[in-house]
Amino acid sequence: LLQSDPHATTAALVWVVVHRHGPLTMEQIAELVRLDTPQLEEAIRILSDLVALSQQHTAAREASRPES
Repeated sequence: LLQSDPHATTAALVWVVVHRHGPLTMEQIAELVRLDTPQLEEAIRILSDLVALSQQHTAAREASRPES
């Protein structure tokens, strides 16, 4: 997936940078990965969508567990 989708590749790079360096401003991320604003905004949007999907998946899984 990453090899065929440059947006996903960029988002993965941004994730690695934020994970490595901790909370950063958009300007700091852009400087570290040398992206222009539209590219960075797209990467952040992709990452935000992935987080939302992960949270939905976790909530659905927890809701389907039998209560003990």
